[in-house]
Amino acid sequence: MGVNKGGSFAEQLARGLASGKIKLEESRGEPEPERRKPARSRVYIAMDLESTGVEADTGEIIEIAVLKFRLEKGGTVRVLEEWHTMVRPQNPIPYKITNLTGIRQSDVEHAPGFNQVRERLRQFLGDFPIVGHSVESDIGFLRRQQYEVKNPALDTYELATLVLPQQGNYSLKAIAEVLEVEAAGAHRAMADARMTMEVFAALVARIEQLPPEVLEEVDRIAAQLQGEWSLHRLFRDAIEVQKEEEEAGGAVSNLGALLKQKLATQPVTATKGRDLGFLFLADEEKLTPMVAEPIRPEDFAQLDNRVAYAIRQAFHDGRHLLLEVPSGQAGSHREKNWGILAAAVETARQTGQSVVLAVNSDTQREELLNHLIPEFQQKLAALEAGSGEPGAKKRLKAGNEPFKVSVVKNQTNYLCLRRWESLRKTNSLTDDELKLLIKVLVWLPGTTTGDSSELRIGSSERLWSRINSQKGLCTPELCNQAGRPRCFFYRARERAKHSHIVVADQALVLADLVGQAGTLPESTYLVLDDAHQLEDEATRQWGMAISPYSLFNYLDWLSRPVTWKVSAKPERNGFLHDFARYYKPDTSPEIKTLFGQLGEETIRQVDSARETAGNLLRELSTLLYQHNQEAGQADGRLRLDQKFRNGTTWAESVGLWEVFHTEWEELYYKLAELRDEAQEVRTFLDRADEMLTDLNYYVNQCNYLLNKLTAAFETGESGQIFWMGATRLHATSSAAQAVAPGDNAPVTERTGVSLYSAPLEVAPLLEQRLYNRKRSVAMVSATLTTENDFGFIKDRLGLEHIRPQEVRLAPDRDFSRTLLYLPSDMPEPNQPGYQKSVDQNIMELVKLSKGRVVAIFSSNSALRLTYRAVQRPLENANILVLGQGQDGTRRSMMSRFKNTPQAVMLTTLNFWETTELSGNMPETEDENSETGLFNLLVITKLPFDPPSDPVFAARVESKLFEKPFEQYALPRTILRFRQAFERLLSGQPEQGAVVMLDSRLISKSYGGLFLNSLPPLTTQIDSLNQLGMNVKDWLEKPPSLD
Repeated sequence: MGVNKGGSFAEQLARGLASGKIKLEESRGEPEPERRKPARSRVYIAMDLESTGVEADTGEIIEIAVLKFRLEKGGTVRVLEEWHTMVRPQNPIPYKITNLTGIRQSDVEHAPGFNQVRERLRQFLGDFPIVGHSVESDIGFLRRQQYEVKNPALDTYELATLVLPQQGNYSLKAIAEVLEVEAAGAHRAMADARMTMEVFAALVARIEQLPPEVLEEVDRIAAQLQGEWSLHRLFRDAIEVQKEEEEAGGAVSNLGALLKQKLATQPVTATKGRDLGFLFLADEEKLTPMVAEPIRPEDFAQLDNRVAYAIRQAFHDGRHLLLEVPSGQAGSHREKNWGILAAAVETARQTGQSVVLAVNSDTQREELLNHLIPEFQQKLAALEAGSGEPGAKKRLKAGNEPFKVSVVKNQTNYLCLRRWESLRKTNSLTDDELKLLIKVLVWLPGTTTGDSSELRIGSSERLWSRINSQKGLCTPELCNQAGRPRCFFYRARERAKHSHIVVADQALVLADLVGQAGTLPESTYLVLDDAHQLEDEATRQWGMAISPYSLFNYLDWLSRPVTWKVSAKPERNGFLHDFARYYKPDTSPEIKTLFGQLGEETIRQVDSARETAGNLLRELSTLLYQHNQEAGQADGRLRLDQKFRNGTTWAESVGLWEVFHTEWEELYYKLAELRDEAQEVRTFLDRADEMLTDLNYYVNQCNYLLNKLTAAFETGESGQIFWMGATRLHATSSAAQAVAPGDNAPVTERTGVSLYSAPLEVAPLLEQRLYNRKRSVAMVSATLTTENDFGFIKDRLGLEHIRPQEVRLAPDRDFSRTLLYLPSDMPEPNQPGYQKSVDQNIMELVKLSKGRVVAIFSSNSALRLTYRAVQRPLENANILVLGQGQDGTRRSMMSRFKNTPQAVMLTTLNFWETTELSGNMPETEDENSETGLFNLLVITKLPFDPPSDPVFAARVESKLFEKPFEQYALPRTILRFRQAFERLLSGQPEQGAVVMLDSRLISKSYGGLFLNSLPPLTTQIDSLNQLGMNVKDWLEKPPSLD
């Protein structure tokens, strides 16, 4: 029987009816086949289920809600019928689900089982299309109940990633907010079904506003898909709706009208579609050259702080700077960033030079751009306007900023219109490629940056390399010659040249120093935030990573067999199959024959190169698997040191490498011959520059791959570390198909192997490439010292001979109000009973402190062990347990932890390296109350590098250190340990506690080095028996502050 829990839904329905967004109509029985109905007459079903778990194979359905509705003009809906029921599961509802949904065991005890509602659900669904958010998940739960869903499924998540490409968060609630759909009663089936219905209507309305030419091109591309794509009908419906409105005298959207005007002269062909290569409508920016200008120092003085003073002084003196800024109190994050901005803006305006600000995560960059910089802009503009600075009032009134900011990323982040257009006109693409083309096509009219981060590419991410801008493939001359506006990459670079502040990341700065990025403007001033990460980032950026995708994507661009569709004769596509586009009407038969022959020879060589690459990578995959089995690690890495190279195992792989090298070297010569012949007859070719640019790239890329792999297999060049590691491959990719093992092989078809290298030392490279080229580099972090000394970081970053300024800012926080508890009888991590003791003590601490606990683990495997041990006992006590990698995204975990009074969160340290706590504090009505994200921090283990890490192991074994543990391993761990404290203590109120479950801080001689590097906490050493009560007493009865 159906249970209509209509309360809140009825109120929402009434509001929808009053606003006109929802209309009711009596259901008229079974409709005519929906596919034959006009677009605005089709009926849909919005469906949402609540369940006892995330995965269909372990969770059970506990609530079902469905709404039958019809779309109407302007994004409104007409509700035809609704049905809702609770469902009794076979197992009890977990506390985590009750916490999320509010559904208790008592709500379902007397509800029908699924078999009792099965037929009613089947009657309601009929054969109407089902609309849901991540609808395949709900369908999976139904399948588990042996309920086969044959209805077309329309996913609002997938649809939103198409229609709202710049949206960062695609949860149902987040999408509803963007579309101004009321998001009330989330995580209950009827409320979510209604929200899904209205979101769907709003998204369809957005599709109907797309330019007609875009809709027609989406329709053309979607028609080539081999599999069923349920969203295709929505674009076809939009074409029909636009035609109906045009016939009725309606206006095309402004975007559509502008595009129609631009495309009026563009020809159309049956197979290729329009030439939409210039389909972005942003006007060309009028950029003002950077010039030095006078400023009023007193205006900046009002924005001044300790950070600004230190950086400004270093910039003025032309010296490099190491600046340690404590982050252990609320507000320190803002103080640091405003100080950086004040010094950077003042310097940029005085000198007429851009200042580059390099962060270390997307989170930091987004917070700067969306919050900190706009707030700083407003404050500075108001100060200058109030002080009478010339032109400031006029600038403030006009809404112009007092300084210009741009964001730059690596060249590969930007879309290349030429390559996108080329792929769009390629025949016989895979379904993944076609869907990527559709996603880009819908995104293009609205983007001004062409930055891939605006797109939710998902499983198509590996395909981005087919259409992105790449060094050697993209030049402004090619785009200008083709009559296109300047490409996204070059526009970003020009924008950066005319900006006071250029926001980048460390990876881009380091890549730019070796000519691998090409985006940053010439600048002598640089701020590196989170500078404690610089050595590791330089190690990554100045190394090598060659994956199966590196090899097989390259070969696919040249030539690949079409294996995913049935055709009368074998098909292939790629650069080598499309020479005809470069022929002029008068190109001679002899030239065409020449290129035909050379092309066929090169295609055969591509096939040989493909076969040898597959053979080599299969052998390496087997070798890596055997090594991991012997070492007892699931996804370990295998270092290719001299000892391993001299062994018999490696010798067996060398034979396959020699065959690989021979075939790829022959491919290089074939491509070079093709390029040279094209150069000889370029005057007889159309778009010869484009053809030669592509050929040059393919020749150079083949040479690059050969040289890098030769270093790994043969020379093992001095100063470099080489290793292999497992790589997960998308099952449908050519890389996965080529390296898929035989029936008896011990690896899965989706596992390949990648080869890596890294420099043994980055210090001399940083000195040569960075410090010697910049007037002043300010390196800022909360953790740059060990035992109050910069010596280690200066040595690792190549600053010993540079003699930078060294500044340590004192913390404003009274750390004596933070307890550091060290259990004296805790087993050491390598001793029996350690894991059990960790689990038991975390449970006791969480129960006594009633949640508000964060526990930090040294590895994901250790985290999972504790999660499994503590989840049920704690949730039986009504305490929510959230685990990194177990309970959703970083954002959803933080939100649930923040909004749940009794909760514990289990994470690794890297979770917090890209999470800013300043925006995650719980709200409180009392402005003077002392609050924090959590009260108790538990650190389970000192964060030493694993001995199996190839880079760490190679540096320890090298001759760089007389005492590698004391001079390298220990100070690295101290910095990482401090990072946990400095970052996480800003999430605590001043009256907080930290428990360290690693007794080596007491038992080992080096323990004092860790403790001496921490702020002056109140330290207590006692037994595990006293742990829980001592921490509870501390949190409940703070010591006197006299």
